[in-house]
Amino acid sequence: MKKLHAGEGALIGAAVGIAVAASVSGKRNAVIISALAGAVIGGAIGAQVRAKGNRIPYIVADSGSLFKVYPDGSRRKVRI
Repeated sequence: MKKLHAGEGALIGAAVGIAVAASVSGKRNAVIISALAGAVIGGAIGAQVRAKGNRIPYIVADSGSLFKVYPDGSRRKVRI
């Protein structure tokens, strides 16, 4: 199976967002917002999967806090 890049995931997420909003609402603003949300989610998921595959640290949100996850599975809370 071909691995998706973050940009491809963003495009797929945007397409799904458009399809869902158009079928549910049909309103232009809902379609635009859903496309943007789908693109963000799709891109973020693609980037996280690639980070795991390349064994580099990545950031996740959990219970309202941000954590840096290292390749060995350990986590450290990120201070903002």
